Amino acid sequence: MLKHQVITEILWILIAAVLALAVLAPPILSVGEFLYQYENALIVFGFITVLRLLFFHRQAPWLGPKPVKGALCIAMIPVILFTILTINNVQTFVDANGFAALFGGIETDQITQWGRYLRNEVIFFGAGLLICAVILPVVLIIEVWRQVKGFA
Repeated sequence: MLKHQVITEILWILIAAVLALAVLAPPILSVGEFLYQYENALIVFGFITVLRLLFFHRQAPWLGPKPVKGALCIAMIPVILFTILTINNVQTFVDANGFAALFGGIETDQITQWGRYLRNEVIFFGAGLLICAVILPVVLIIEVWRQVKGFA
């Protein structure tokens, strides 16, 4: 049973990585590398991972003990702060410098379109990650409370 759960965890990590790559590959292939691409990748990967933990936390083999759940609740604090900081940095940078500065080039229609795509992508996945990172500790605390009271 544990082998099946480990394989499932690895599969979810691969799915999250592939989806992050699928979201970020089109602008990279079209106009090249851009600022905040690693932060974007972390936000997309984090959103998919935290969303999965939010809905399938009982299937994660490493999320059974209460101290691990408590540590994950505390670990959501830097995730929230990183996400807020990244959304703010991207939004402020684009507002101050324009979309072309993301790619280090001159303003063209294609760069403007990809710049809007990236800004919207950061806002979409960042907002999703923020919501999930706030809700996940609540769900885990309820789960611990049920374990302690004997309901689960």
